Amino acid sequence: SATSGIKVVEGQVAARNTLVLGGDIGYELRNLQINPNSGGCILFGSEIYALDIGQYGLFSTQVVGATNATALRISNGVFGGSNTAPPPLGAGTRTAARVESGLLCSLRSCASLFWDIGVDVQPQSVDPANQANIQIDDSTFALVDLCVSFGPGTINSSVSDTDFGSAIPQAPLPVTVRRGVLVSANAPGDVSGISIASNTIHVSDYDSSGSDTYAVRIQGATDVFIEGNEIIHDEASGAASPNAAIFIRGSSERDVVVADNKIRSTSNVAAVLALAGAERMVFSGNVIECPERWTLYGLQLGTIGGGGPASVTVTGNVIDFQAARSGAALLIAGDRCTATGNRILPSTQGTGPAIYVDSDENTIGSNSCSLPVPPALAAIYLSATSDNNVVIGNVCRTAPPVDNTAGGVGNEVAHNI
Repeated sequence: SATSGIKVVEGQVAARNTLVLGGDIGYELRNLQINPNSGGCILFGSEIYALDIGQYGLFSTQVVGATNATALRISNGVFGGSNTAPPPLGAGTRTAARVESGLLCSLRSCASLFWDIGVDVQPQSVDPANQANIQIDDSTFALVDLCVSFGPGTINSSVSDTDFGSAIPQAPLPVTVRRGVLVSANAPGDVSGISIASNTIHVSDYDSSGSDTYAVRIQGATDVFIEGNEIIHDEASGAASPNAAIFIRGSSERDVVVADNKIRSTSNVAAVLALAGAERMVFSGNVIECPERWTLYGLQLGTIGGGGPASVTVTGNVIDFQAARSGAALLIAGDRCTATGNRILPSTQGTGPAIYVDSDENTIGSNSCSLPVPPALAAIYLSATSDNNVVIGNVCRTAPPVDNTAGGVGNEVAHNI
């Protein structure tokens, strides 16, 4: 092809130990067949390389109405953009792997570097009815602006055991990725069944340009599992990130689980942030560290005075503030939430409480809010708009342990010490 090193329009093709050097597209699958007997358009690749590519290292699409399968099964691949123009490039069109159509796709042990986007899954860009799924496993992203984007039509997909932000030897960039994983839906249910597990995600505004950074961002998707990841957020530049390490935008997200992650963030908003509109979420077993004084919240559920996500369970987390703060380790601004068995370990007392409640019908119980030196400020604070909450059995080591004097009604506060 004049634009592609290897181009497949029909059939099942295997490629091994192949190199495409230069050009617009390294490996292209363009399914043009609507005949279900054609056998599909499938590339099986092992030890494949696309280097110094102008637009896409790997590209998969199909015509509207195609009834057969387009699929990628790649192992041990390397996809490199131009090494003379590393991100951020601004246009956002240079992509290591673009999947507009794909059934049972996989990328295993693949490396992507010098791209605007690493893996971009966008099935509905071709046909509103399109769906695609992909498994990304044991891979590496370096010098990539956005590593993985799961767009509308992505279902039952995962990224696991992958290294985001690998350092470049002898380069002054200890972190080389700005944004980790974006999961973004157009409507409820058109992105679902997403697993982000057991990854090492190091993200930073690495050139100190003031750009947005995050490890994981969820917008409108359902059934998302973020589990067992090690996340370091904005460690390289030393400047406060304008976003959270894990950001759940709050529109129509449902059934999001954030569990057993180790998160260290220098965000100037919150380490983990979920806004109003999300429902039925679980935050369990996470260790959240906030080493800088400008981080307002460790785990923020909504905004004070503005509401928050509903029916959220927060249990068994450790939130460690290592400097003075003006917000709270845990903010609950959504209704019908439960916070139990959490341990809050701020090493110094700031101007805010350990737990701030600004909503109704929540249960706050059996949490440990101990400080090395008990301050006069209450560990748990109920705002004037917090009604009908149950706050019971918390260990605070503050006097008083709970401040319920702002004017909320119907609160049950008992057996806190």
